[in-house]
Amino acid sequence: MVGTLQKGKEVNALIRAPDGNLYRVKIGSYMGQNFGMVTGISETETSLKEIVEDSGGDWVERTSVLALDEMEQKK
Repeated sequence: MVGTLQKGKEVNALIRAPDGNLYRVKIGSYMGQNFGMVTGISETETSLKEIVEDSGGDWVERTSVLALDEMEQKK
């Protein structure tokens, strides 16, 4: 995560992908390889709910957080 944008009450997060592309996501957007859905956005992090396969072969929900990249802010 490299930052946030806000227009009215809608907040968007700016996410830099491993390939260098920059994406704007909002709550409800899908992202990542594990069917991740954005569940929350704050000034410092973006929360995701992902569906992953556990060691027993069952599909389970997992929460993940993308933290603000402080090095991006200093550029």
